[in-house]
Amino acid sequence: MGSFAGTSLEEESAMAVPPHPYGHQPGSQPPQGPQQDPQYGLQPQYGQQAQYGQPQYGQQPQYGQQPQYGQQPQYGQAHPPYGQQPPSQKTSNATKLIVIGVVALVAIILVAGIVAILPRKPEIAPAGTPVIAEDVVFHITDYQCGVEAVDILDEPYEPDGQLCKVHVKATNNGTETKNLLTAAVLLDDDDNRFDPSFDLMFSMDDALSERSVDGKATIEGFVYFDIPHGFTATIAEVGILFGDKAYVRLS
Repeated sequence: MGSFAGTSLEEESAMAVPPHPYGHQPGSQPPQGPQQDPQYGLQPQYGQQAQYGQPQYGQQPQYGQQPQYGQQPQYGQAHPPYGQQPPSQKTSNATKLIVIGVVALVAIILVAGIVAILPRKPEIAPAGTPVIAEDVVFHITDYQCGVEAVDILDEPYEPDGQLCKVHVKATNNGTETKNLLTAAVLLDDDDNRFDPSFDLMFSMDDALSERSVDGKATIEGFVYFDIPHGFTATIAEVGILFGDKAYVRLS
């Protein structure tokens, strides 16, 4: 074949082989369609913008793998599987509130029980004030210490401590007979108790020997006490057997 007019042989050779698109050099294989990457999926074709940060269709990202481009890694949280909601916090909070309420209620009951069984300080009437216990009105008067006593056999009584006496008048406003037991017991400010002297209960002329009072009746007399040295009685406790007690100051 002859050459075109006005062109050289080299120019004709260059025109006979068209240039490869996209700057591909002769002698190499052109790319055969889109390329598959094992981690990121399909590579973009020539002239297309690469898409990063999105999983390919039909693929779910696997937990434990490195995050894809455009994703932020999550730290300190366990992710539930896709389609499953995380456990609700409302149930846990409600359980805590119920437990706290039960504990508080038990604590209140325990405190109330302890307060109920603790001994309470009784009300003490001023000296000379009549006090009432189980329909019986008591008048406590004329408290004396350091007294001497001579029994019905005219023998003097020798106390171990100091001999004291108090006058007791009891009026039963009810209809049933009341047993007064010892009629009175003395106490000091430290709650030490001093019982009557039984040696003088029936040997003294003015002793309150009768320990029961009939309905609508009144009895009176002295009750004697042998109080150890170093102690000072300040309160009288009066009342009936197995009944309420009343308290009055001696001075």
